[in-house]
Amino acid sequence: MKFLHGFFEWLVFMVVLLQGALALYGATNAGQPCWDALMQTMQQERFMVVMGGIALLLLVVLYLLTSTRSTRPAKTISFNGPNGPVTISMKAVRDFIQRAGDEFSEVISLQPNLDYKGGSLHVELDVRVVAGTHIPELCQMLQERVADSIHEQLGLKEVKNVRINVRELVQRTPAPITSSDHEELS
Repeated sequence: MKFLHGFFEWLVFMVVLLQGALALYGATNAGQPCWDALMQTMQQERFMVVMGGIALLLLVVLYLLTSTRSTRPAKTISFNGPNGPVTISMKAVRDFIQRAGDEFSEVISLQPNLDYKGGSLHVELDVRVVAGTHIPELCQMLQERVADSIHEQLGLKEVKNVRINVRELVQRTPAPITSSDHEELS
């Protein structure tokens, strides 16, 4: 389908380019005789002009039809399990990954973005992390934990990558001192 869309795109572009070039050439003094001959032929051969117009409209319609097939994000992931087909919703996978992030005290929040193409899951995590955390170590552990959890607990074998975007470093605020804490300090 992509090939057809590309072909029709190229064809529409070439037809419009050719018509624009002919119009510019006909508007010059050198092209005036050609322009006059073209206009006279178009008046005499109306059937051919109508057929050309219909062909051009059909070409544009074919271009639009081949482009309507957009790549929408998958709403489910399907794969063959040991005892038959398995389907998991993307929402369930997102929720599962968010819970895996809860295992790390340094992670304030984790927002997974998933893309499932060609049987492979691509995971991108937007995370907010506690300031002062050793980020490379945390990211490596988080990547491994998410990939391993998806493999082991969900049964998905093809996790292409787990990309992490640290979006914010957040200072932890100390818990407010309560009256019982105040008495202990005295």
